[in-house]
Amino acid sequence: MRDRWRGLPTWIVGLIALLIGAGPSFAQEATPAAPGLSVVASGLTYPRGFTWDANGDLFVALAGNGENQVEPGVPSADAAAPTVPAVVRIEGGCGVPVAVGLPSTRDPYGDRQGPTAVGFLDGELYVLQDATGTLEDVGRDFPNGLYAVNAEGGVRLVADVTAYANANQPANVYHLLPLGEPFAMVAGDDEFWAVDANRGELLRLTTDGGVERFADLSLNHPVPTAIALAPDGGLYVGFLGASPHTDGTSKIVKVTA
Repeated sequence: MRDRWRGLPTWIVGLIALLIGAGPSFAQEATPAAPGLSVVASGLTYPRGFTWDANGDLFVALAGNGENQVEPGVPSADAAAPTVPAVVRIEGGCGVPVAVGLPSTRDPYGDRQGPTAVGFLDGELYVLQDATGTLEDVGRDFPNGLYAVNAEGGVRLVADVTAYANANQPANVYHLLPLGEPFAMVAGDDEFWAVDANRGELLRLTTDGGVERFADLSLNHPVPTAIALAPDGGLYVGFLGASPHTDGTSKIVKVTA
């Protein structure tokens, strides 16, 4: 999805900018920032969504450079290479891998896609995978969807968004991607809420494998790319808008039951 970051709520873009930095590896020191900004981490390869655990530690999903996949297992020195897709914990301004093993892909526009969001439920860490291409490209064991992170640093599929997307079409069909495009995610009380940017859907994902459409937002191909819990209930969803992403066409909507 071209120009995917335009149209995101400003606070999300700003926080992501703080994470990007300028360095080539996980291990370097944080680089100086412009006045008024503080760099909390640098050397992260295509950082996407992030969250904090109960201890206040920051975790970030890294999409990788579009060319790498490492086998599930204990994160190693090789897994800490700056090109590898991973979930990292920020320590001392650097990303320390806590989960590896998901594919990293590159779309025709050059966008890198892979691990895209992270969240916690009941103290357990989960990662949302958003690769592009086909199942043959990423491997049939790695559809897009929700993965649990295990204690050894590997991942386990718990909710298959690709299978759901291919069995359930939205009301308005445009250019459908074979894997679906679960782009952003937020943790609820006992579920995750995710937006499919390609199909224009708000999805409810559960850790027992459930995937269901909560709202069909596909009219006029709005490209939902951001999501947040509303303090009074419901969810806020931010739209990137259809290409060419004309200024003034993006918006945020509130979705309620």
